[in-house]
Amino acid sequence: MLPTAEDARVEAARTRRSESVLALIAAVATLAYAWSGYQSAEWVRERFHRSDSAAALSEDALKISAEADRLEERDTILFVEWIVALEATDDATAKVVFDLFRPPSPTSFAI
Repeated sequence: MLPTAEDARVEAARTRRSESVLALIAAVATLAYAWSGYQSAEWVRERFHRSDSAAALSEDALKISAEADRLEERDTILFVEWIVALEATDDATAKVVFDLFRPPSPTSFAI
């Protein structure tokens, strides 16, 4: 059986539809690729922002820790001096040292 003009038109229409579908799929794939690149850049930006915040908070924590260590050392020295003054029955020195031995105010840790 020989192909007819009708068969050629049907085949041409089918080919045009296939090409249109392929073009649409390519367009959607291109948009998806561009969108994923944009989202990736946003996530990288967010990661760097949070990394910077974490570094700043870590630095603050180190400062507070150093201050706590300094206060602990001071309090230990004062406590030992207070005990020595009590054992020596030096009430005046014991009172001065005891008055120095006070907890820090809550605002002293503010950065």
